[in-house]
Amino acid sequence: MIPRAIVLLFVGTTVLLGNGAPNSAWPDDHRVALSRVFVGYVYQQPQNINYSLYTHLCHAFLDANEDGSIRPNKSCPNQQLVTDAHKSGVKVILSLGGWGWDKQFTAIVSEQESLNRFINAVMTIIEKFDYDGMDVDWEYPDTTAKAAGFDRLCRRLRSELDALGKRRDGSWS
Repeated sequence: MIPRAIVLLFVGTTVLLGNGAPNSAWPDDHRVALSRVFVGYVYQQPQNINYSLYTHLCHAFLDANEDGSIRPNKSCPNQQLVTDAHKSGVKVILSLGGWGWDKQFTAIVSEQESLNRFINAVMTIIEKFDYDGMDVDWEYPDTTAKAAGFDRLCRRLRSELDALGKRRDGSWS
């Protein structure tokens, strides 16, 4: 049986908690380890995942309504997936939108109340389920207004993730 994790090249806007950039104070072998990332997407209910194949899994997809509220989804978020991945040393990134389910982003970023609702909901899920970051899968912010909204969204999410990283114990980066 093929696992429901789809292998991909690490492309897109992924924001991780902590500082993922190599630091010159780190030993050389740590910098080399950080340079090797192998990512997969997990969609639907996870089954038979060989965690040893991955450094990161993108858990797809958390979707929202135009008002910024999260749409119910029976497979995402998933505490068991995060727990199992972490036991194997794999980071789990929450994928937002994606696969064409991203038209709501334009509406969310156009209203401050919707943007705040969305960011608060996403951050609550990340903290509650112990996700290691997020993948903003907005396909595609292709106008000046959408690009500005994308920038606003990513800056707010980055700020919130940095704050969460400071509250956590720092045992991961």
